[in-house]
Amino acid sequence: MKNINLKRLEPKISTMAEIKLIASKCDMSFSENKTDKLWRSFSPTIKNIPNKKNNFKYSVQIFPDTNFFKDFDPTTTFQKYAAIEADISENLPEKLEVLTIPAGLYAIFTYIGKPSEAEKTFYYIYYQWLKESGFELDERPHFAIMGDKYIGEHPDSEEELFICSSSNLI
Repeated sequence: MKNINLKRLEPKISTMAEIKLIASKCDMSFSENKTDKLWRSFSPTIKNIPNKKNNFKYSVQIFPDTNFFKDFDPTTTFQKYAAIEADISENLPEKLEVLTIPAGLYAIFTYIGKPSEAEKTFYYIYYQWLKESGFELDERPHFAIMGDKYIGEHPDSEEELFICSSSNLI
């Protein structure tokens, strides 16, 4: 396993405004990961979504509670969404829904590398950084934004990881 560049993993802490997304949802677990299937079914519908705000893609996870990682069981299910930001329309393509990410505090990490190798980065965030930071997980969605620097399964691919947080330090 390669070492994680910890300097690169120092997050920005930011309060985010509410975000409205158009999304496709799938229930999954880490042991039964359906992310690829979710994106393969969602990607062809993007062209049919009106009023897109940008070309960014959002990967959103809603975990059952804030103890999901403390009591980690890879078979526990959670909701995963493939989404884009758009002005909400009543004419959504079939099987899509509106997903609202509430405003709140987030720790924002920049991940550079192959998406398939991100597991060690998430491990660092949830089991080391969070423990040492004074922040706690909040009951809001966690998400990643795949923007202009996201180039898929490439070592230079970049995405931003938004970890919902709360803190008594602020």
